[in-house]
Amino acid sequence: MDHLQILHRGGALTDLDLCLGWFVRRQQPAGDPLVALTAAFASRAAGEGNVCLDLARSAGQPMSADFPDSPCWPELAVWEQSLRRSPLVGGPGDWRPLVLDAGHRLYLQRFHHHETTLARRLLGLAREEVPIGDEARLGRSLAGLFPPGGDGAPDWQAVAALSAVTKRLCIISGAPGTGKTTTMAKILVLLQALQPEDHPLRIRLCAPTGKAAARMAESMQAVGPLGPADVGHGAMAWPREASTIHRLLGWQPGGRFRHDRNHPLGADVVVLDEASMVDLALMNRLVAALAPQARLIVLGDKDQLASVDAGAVMGDLCDRRQEGLYSETFRRRCARLLHRKLDAPAAGCHSATTLADTVTVLQKNYRFGAASPIGRFSRAVNHGDAGTARQILAEGRDELVWLTPDGAAPSRDMLRDLARRGYEGYLRSPGPLEALERFSRFRILCAVKAGPLGVEEINRLAEEALAAAGLIDAGDTWYAGRPVLVTRNDYRLGLFNGDTGVVWPRPGIAAPAVCFRDARGNAHWVDCRRLPAVVTAYALTVHRSQGSEVAELVLLLPDRDSPVLTRELLYTGVTRARERVHLWAPAAILERTIRARLERRSGLRESLWRVPEAGGEGL
Repeated sequence: MDHLQILHRGGALTDLDLCLGWFVRRQQPAGDPLVALTAAFASRAAGEGNVCLDLARSAGQPMSADFPDSPCWPELAVWEQSLRRSPLVGGPGDWRPLVLDAGHRLYLQRFHHHETTLARRLLGLAREEVPIGDEARLGRSLAGLFPPGGDGAPDWQAVAALSAVTKRLCIISGAPGTGKTTTMAKILVLLQALQPEDHPLRIRLCAPTGKAAARMAESMQAVGPLGPADVGHGAMAWPREASTIHRLLGWQPGGRFRHDRNHPLGADVVVLDEASMVDLALMNRLVAALAPQARLIVLGDKDQLASVDAGAVMGDLCDRRQEGLYSETFRRRCARLLHRKLDAPAAGCHSATTLADTVTVLQKNYRFGAASPIGRFSRAVNHGDAGTARQILAEGRDELVWLTPDGAAPSRDMLRDLARRGYEGYLRSPGPLEALERFSRFRILCAVKAGPLGVEEINRLAEEALAAAGLIDAGDTWYAGRPVLVTRNDYRLGLFNGDTGVVWPRPGIAAPAVCFRDARGNAHWVDCRRLPAVVTAYALTVHRSQGSEVAELVLLLPDRDSPVLTRELLYTGVTRARERVHLWAPAAILERTIRARLERRSGLRESLWRVPEAGGEGL
């Protein structure tokens, strides 16, 4: 038996990985078997969220650390030479199944195409300066929307607005509570104020999931048009609806989209929220579909978990090492129009690159103040400071409760009690919309799906607790009150991955049905027999919770180490809560989680932030 089959049977390769390895072998039957093995692992890398296989990191190492009989990869020079001899491996610009770039990154062809075209398009947007026009009027509008403070410190929301006005690309990152939605709303007001009165902006709002799109729409309705009357927002058609990216682009059977570079979107401004959840391929398709002269505003949190599929686009766009490296031109403009001085790059830093003036990181948190335990803990996690994080947990504050810090597993009775107390309110609701609103106030999040503290077991314990309290009759699959989460888009039913509904008796109809809330806040009923794939939603993985927000949550980490346990996962889970977090995590697991970082292999960050040659500020 060859290495491909051995590694597949040992679980190191999936069926898809094995098929690609076999394909390469059939195309090159007399070739080096190392090429087929490498192709299979390039497929595995993509399945793990990486855009490419980094040969430099793997050279000389076992092919699979979890497989005791795994052979080792050759040294990098030998490995690279073997791949370059294969007719199935090309370089950038070659149309081959595999692409070797920079001497150590091996891509499947489509991922290399998405990465290079996205980088080129984003840099094209970033290079393009938009004429300001009447600078005095712009200054007055900025002052009206962002009144100067008395401390002289930069108003990063105003900096983001100035970036959005002067560039076709604007990237805004910030933790929950830093005012991303408010900033975006003010930017739209400002852009409209600069438009001729008879040409109102065509604005489209989108997000990666139905849940995130619905929350975006709710936030925009809550914010409403902002700014004093002289800003000029009176004629603006305020955007009140948001769609998924797939719906915006016009998804069609077969994975095609109605809108692309040949059939662009009819929008002057496209706003993308929750960008950390967007994978490389989808981001490339969205950017490709922009109309000439259209603006793209990207909102997200660079520190959250990356997308489920390949890529970490938001993290690559907001390279932490490049924060604050604004060009001298942009710094002078901020001083002139915002009356605030941005610090020059520290001595020894290279000059700003093309993308630098488009990226703003919001720093002031309006939800979690300096003394907030949740805010302090999330910041410590982000900085990899496990000691400070443990000290904050040990303070015993009501807003951040550390369950069993001694590492003892939480008892089943404790877990049942948490579920009953958290969910009994929505089950006593008079109607389904009230139930959905109350259900959204509390959630149990798990790091993993299986195991004693995984989603499957916690959902079962929650049903046990609620049934014992007489709140549900769990004997039927579609029992009244069951919360469900949609896991696959269904455009015919208007349901999207991430939508949450509740099984509820429908007046006059015997068949069980699920009630969802549509974009306008109305009940949207779907017969249970017509539903796409759904799961019970008392407990969710942290990944599935992205784009949501609750008042109170319980976050459960497993009692043993796992590759999914990273500081990004812990940060994402904790910051879903507005008011209170109950965290169960043994001290040793907590420390390892905070020290572990989620790393996605790609060349996008290097392409976007490549250091320019001496004497220039841009690429």
